[in-house]
Amino acid sequence: MPHAISKQFPNKKIAIIKYAVGGTGLHLKTGYGNWSPDFREGDGNNQYDFALNTFRNALSVSDIDGDGEADTLIPAGIIWMQGEADAHASAACANAYFNNLTRLMGYLELHFTKTTFQLFSEK
Repeated sequence: MPHAISKQFPNKKIAIIKYAVGGTGLHLKTGYGNWSPDFREGDGNNQYDFALNTFRNALSVSDIDGDGEADTLIPAGIIWMQGEADAHASAACANAYFNNLTRLMGYLELHFTKTTFQLFSEK
């Protein structure tokens, strides 16, 4: 996926901030962890909160490539590889997936200064 993105934007420097957890769901009470911003079971944290923390940490680094000069990351896209837990949990979860994903992306866009993300999805 990163090589395909680099080919699509050959004159841009691309940085990828990775956050991944296997077996997670987007629909409430689905999967081994949950991406829904409404999920508050256990310690009250969800994958959305953990991902935001990861993004904040990455964006706080001023010299990303280690060349001694300040760099600026501009969030512009998300590579999304999730959905099996929702697809296999129930028909209701699968049918709600598009709306749940649209809602989550909307929250992320608002969090990052109302940026409109390009969504990349891989099987």
